[in-house]
Amino acid sequence: YHIQLTQYEFDALIMERFLSGHLNEDILKILKKGNRNRNRWKKAFLFNKNKASKYYNGWKNRAKEQLEVFFDNEYERNH
Repeated sequence: YHIQLTQYEFDALIMERFLSGHLNEDILKILKKGNRNRNRWKKAFLFNKNKASKYYNGWKNRAKEQLEVFFDNEYERNH
């Protein structure tokens, strides 16, 4: 696939790949469609994350940071 990304979109995906070990099927699907809807990406970054897990709040915070990088070119961690 040839998918054009900005540098900060690429960086957010690298963050996800590093933290999760892979890009999940939901992320790959919306990448192929060229979807840039922020709420859709939030769901994708949290896809397959167990809400009952003691780590879920951390995953939510990380997803927020990734969204800020992906959409806003904001790299400062302030959450």
